[in-house]
Amino acid sequence: MYFTINENRKNGKLYVLVCHSERKYGDKNPATDKLSIGSYDQSTQSFVPSNNVIQSIAKYLNGNEKKLFNDIVINSLTAENVTMDEIINSSVESTTKSLANNILLHQISSDTGLFKALMHAFGANTDQILSLPYYILQTGNALHKFKYWHRDTVHPYGKNMPSPRISEFLYSLSIDDVNKFLSSWGQLYLPDEILYIDITSISLYSSEIEGADFGYNRDGENLHQINICLLLGKKCGMPLMFRVLPGKINDVASLITTLRHSFALGAKKLFLILGRGFFSIKNIVYMLDNNVGFIISVSSHISWIDKIIDTLFDDLKFHKIYDSLDVPYNDNWTE
Repeated sequence: MYFTINENRKNGKLYVLVCHSERKYGDKNPATDKLSIGSYDQSTQSFVPSNNVIQSIAKYLNGNEKKLFNDIVINSLTAENVTMDEIINSSVESTTKSLANNILLHQISSDTGLFKALMHAFGANTDQILSLPYYILQTGNALHKFKYWHRDTVHPYGKNMPSPRISEFLYSLSIDDVNKFLSSWGQLYLPDEILYIDITSISLYSSEIEGADFGYNRDGENLHQINICLLLGKKCGMPLMFRVLPGKINDVASLITTLRHSFALGAKKLFLILGRGFFSIKNIVYMLDNNVGFIISVSSHISWIDKIIDTLFDDLKFHKIYDSLDVPYNDNWTE
């Protein structure tokens, strides 16, 4: 939104217009809406508000509010220290900024301990780090559009971050600081958590990214990829740890290194829920040797697994085993 002055050629008067431009999808040029809000008196260099504008707003107000509104508008807009030369000639943009969403997000980051863990690891860079996910959560846009959100939003960092600066900043974050954060963050929840673990892949058009390689592509695309292994807390419902893995690494080969990484960050007691992609004798033995509790999905096509299921079928049917794990029973499981 911006202000401008137009001269009426018939009467020679100057009128103050408030303008709003918006480009709609498919249009080549933006459409501009203009509204006259009053006239500009050159002799006194003052703004004279239009009665129509005042009345259109005042119709929503009661008697006392109407008088207060008129007093505020007339006294502020025609005050000696508010000249239209200062406002109009500089085409002042609206300084209204959104704050409510970031108040909520900052409260969540404080209540969950996220802010404290970030401060412990990244110190003075914490506000800059927080502004990036706040932007993504509210817009869903790529980071190169940050400047538009910054213009209309109050956020922790408070400054614009052009796309090249964001890339430089993210690249400057060291692996040691990231691990320090994961250790602090994980210790808040890991001792009493049950963890879901899964791996997803991100397809890449560039092969120059570190770790990019060909592997099992879940989307069936013939592209390089990287894998991200995520550990999610069942009780807290939040991600607690992650690892970026080379694209050629499959699920079964990543489990032991992920567990070793978790232990190195301070995890002491783990209970995992895993999909069948993580199943192997080697992984089972490692988890048993390191006191890692687990529930893992397996394929019944393996002969010795099939025999164990037949042996335990009656216990499974009457869910004696599941009672101790506090897992809701469903009669359809045995049908």
